[in-house]
Amino acid sequence: MAPDRLEVPPKGQELLGKRTSDLISDDTKILESGTVLGTLKYNSSYDGYEKGSKGYYMPL
Repeated sequence: MAPDRLEVPPKGQELLGKRTSDLISDDTKILESGTVLGTLKYNSSYDGYEKGSKGYYMPL
């Protein structure tokens, strides 16, 4: 990965107790312009991020 470019982590990678596939759809991608295409999945409980936290999260 280039230092000035964001990429979606691999599907199986775990981030604070959630796999990437728990957070976003398999077809999610980040274009060179910074535009994100895909679906962020709603998480009703993401205690690894913050206890009682819920919402949409983009793993970077």
